[in-house]
Amino acid sequence: MGGVGGGRPQGALAAISDEVVDELVVHGRRGLPRACGRYMENGVSIPAIMIVPVVDMAEAVRGLAPS
Repeated sequence: MGGVGGGRPQGALAAISDEVVDELVVHGRRGLPRACGRYMENGVSIPAIMIVPVVDMAEAVRGLAPS
C-alpha cells in the first residue's frame, strides 16, 4: 500500500512535520478569521473550514463568530 508513511497512520504522522501542520491547520479558538484572511491573501479563493471540537460544538461555533 502506498501513500504518505506507507499507508500506515503512524508512518504518516511521522512523515508530516509539526511545522507543516502549523501552516495548514488553525489552532486555537480565535485564530480562524485571521488565518482565513491570510490564506485568501495568498490565493485561496474558498477556504474549507472544519471544526474539530475539543469543547462543546456550540461553544466552538460561538467562539468563531464575528464580534
